[in-house]
Amino acid sequence: MSYNALPLTSKLFQLTFLTCALALAGCGGGDTVDSIAPAPDLGVQPDTGVTDNTGRVTQNGFSVSLTKNVLSFGVDGDTANITARLVDRVGNPIPDGAVVTFVSEGGRVTPNCVTSNGICTVEFSTQSPRPSDNRVSVLAYVKGDKSYVDMNANNEYDIGIDTLRQNIGDFFRDDNENNQYDSNIGEFLYQIGDSGATCAPSSFNESNVVNTCNNNLSAVLRYQVVLGLASDKPTFKGLSTRLDANLNSMSTSIVNFKMYGNSEQTVSMASGTTISVDAEGSSCQAELIAGNSTIPSLVNLGVKSVDDSDVSYAFSYTGCAANDKIKVTVQSPAPDATTTTRTIFIQ
Repeated sequence: MSYNALPLTSKLFQLTFLTCALALAGCGGGDTVDSIAPAPDLGVQPDTGVTDNTGRVTQNGFSVSLTKNVLSFGVDGDTANITARLVDRVGNPIPDGAVVTFVSEGGRVTPNCVTSNGICTVEFSTQSPRPSDNRVSVLAYVKGDKSYVDMNANNEYDIGIDTLRQNIGDFFRDDNENNQYDSNIGEFLYQIGDSGATCAPSSFNESNVVNTCNNNLSAVLRYQVVLGLASDKPTFKGLSTRLDANLNSMSTSIVNFKMYGNSEQTVSMASGTTISVDAEGSSCQAELIAGNSTIPSLVNLGVKSVDDSDVSYAFSYTGCAANDKIKVTVQSPAPDATTTTRTIFIQ
């Protein structure tokens, strides 16, 4: 039957059905395919992160620390951990897997370690050889980048525009702590073979060889520390074995002295050593009033010789008569534990 032959009611029903179908299609209903409006054009959005150009360790982001720095000279196997920490030029830990190498003037050191979260640790242990000055230079080095001032703020190093903070080239283990390479004493030397730029002055922590620098960014970074090796028996300076009585004067007397860990007076006693002062006599009293009653884990070993602040001591005494005694007792730690007593007679 043709559409024109349909009754009016049928025509109205078909027209209504068609209208509803078209309406549903426009609203996304029914079994039709939804239309998706295109995303609005918001333009170029700014980058909210900061991206470093390499993520490699930088010269001023390489540091080395120790759990203790004065060990026992006379025994094998006294140990300290040496930890290297590495960050990139924006202060983030470098990617895992960097290899840090260590070389030592004496004793034994683990040759290398691999970083995880920018940190790795090796062990130093006492054994032969033992340097005659009781001081052991340990040098760490790793491939990385020189530190620079980003003059044009583009987060990249541009030769001729950016400024190197301290240009570095060849380096060495400074065994005699004089800031220069001495081949005649067998100092370890790392040669790169560059030239063409002025090198920064050498220092104990960051050795440098003149006329071995270029203006490129890549370098082998270096960091040096020193450990002391101390005897189990102290060396006193300025500590007499006789003192004047002060019972009748009713005054307090003070005695200043120094205590070293070797006869050359270049190191303190070993970390963990204790010192105490006691008096013997009816009214004699004595006490330690200055200095480390326990040698700290980290001593200021200075350059070539320990700093006075870590070997200087003082005790006071009062009410002491002739024939009284004052005893200074020093206990060195394991693995070379020894008790030494200096007896001072009151006269």
